[in-house]
Amino acid sequence: MKPGEYTVTLSATGATGEERQTTLAVVVKPQVSVPPNSTRLPCAGQWMADRLHEHVPISTISTTFGNLAQFLVSDGVPVVYLFDNCAVDAGNTIEALGADLGAFLNTIKYDSGAQVPQIDLVAHSMGGLIARAYLAGIQPNQTFLPPAPTLVRKLS
Repeated sequence: MKPGEYTVTLSATGATGEERQTTLAVVVKPQVSVPPNSTRLPCAGQWMADRLHEHVPISTISTTFGNLAQFLVSDGVPVVYLFDNCAVDAGNTIEALGADLGAFLNTIKYDSGAQVPQIDLVAHSMGGLIARAYLAGIQPNQTFLPPAPTLVRKLS
């Protein structure tokens, strides 16, 4: 979703036909960009919940990754991005999530708006399978179309 202010209206109908409605104000902040004077590459990490396709609130990222983001930033990584495959495209195939990861990596830009040419990627569990599908270019129809150029310098 593009950055900006949005109004979301939620409505529900109960089993007895009772209707309820509420309106929420939502602010989507822009993604943090990479400073142009960075001497280190940005890092992207992906994770999944304890159970396949379980949605986990963003607030649990710190408990899932521990202090990884803070450690990487204190070690000189300019920006750490987290790709939550369970929230991005829950219930989809590894191949589709690989394409989603590629689209996500393409959003990582310098302050000038220019594409960051390389990113170090940290993946765990199903995140490793998603990274492999992205790098191999595995399509949902089981053909291969590797990304050119790939943005991943190093996969851990």
